[in-house]
Amino acid sequence: MNRLDAATRARVLACLVEGLGVRPCSRATGVAVNTIQGLIRTMGPVCAAIHDEMVRNLPTKRIEADESWAFCYARAKNVPEDKKGQLGFGDVWAWTALDADYKIVVSHYVGRRDMEGAIALLTDVSKRVAGRIELNTDGLGSYLSGVIIGFQGNIDYAKVVKTFQTPNGLWNDKENRYAQPALKSIKKVRVCGAPNTPDASTSLVERFNLGLRQHNRKFARLTNGHAKKLEMLRWSLAIYYAYYNFVKGHETLKGRTPAMAAGVTARKWTVLDLVNLADGILPAN
Repeated sequence: MNRLDAATRARVLACLVEGLGVRPCSRATGVAVNTIQGLIRTMGPVCAAIHDEMVRNLPTKRIEADESWAFCYARAKNVPEDKKGQLGFGDVWAWTALDADYKIVVSHYVGRRDMEGAIALLTDVSKRVAGRIELNTDGLGSYLSGVIIGFQGNIDYAKVVKTFQTPNGLWNDKENRYAQPALKSIKKVRVCGAPNTPDASTSLVERFNLGLRQHNRKFARLTNGHAKKLEMLRWSLAIYYAYYNFVKGHETLKGRTPAMAAGVTARKWTVLDLVNLADGILPAN
């Protein structure tokens, strides 16, 4: 990987964040598979560090949080007995906290869909926002533990509980296995503080998760592009989140990046700017 010039590394990274897997990226760029994997291992920690350093003191007013499912190594039913129950073998979840106004990813976490994940996410969110916020989530009960521990209850929190049903009412019916479930009802519930409960929503973060599946091969459904190692999943996500926050323009922000809208940066970065971070070259504002 060290032999690649910055322009080639940027081209490879651009392919990865646009949804290509490692092997298709290798075919498209002519760069060896092992070299691309080495680039992910190098850029992942760099992107995680730049997020940790720069995405702070945000003027956030409302956050939507959600979890996106993936699997690592193998699907849960195919995980060997000696690896069952270990994180990184079977189901994993990407937790995302998204600013509803500036569209910036405030915090993210990869782990199980449990209390530990909710606490980790919301505790990190509490360190990155400048004032009191409103939080909207789905009906997962674990978020309440994150609210209590991460914010000590100093937050306005409402949850949006959606009830779905498959076309014939059976989730496990093979004929409708991949059918879009019908939305039966939506219930908005105030949990604590003074949230604007009637306007509570998780639509923006759910739309973000759709983009995540389109732009990160490891989250594409019904393919064999899943992550084989938890470390690689985490690093690929760190790269995508940095790309989303600092490089990718947003239509509702008039082409600005979420980082620009939130006042984190003064200009739109390029993929080459991300690559240069690994060489200690900071983008000029």
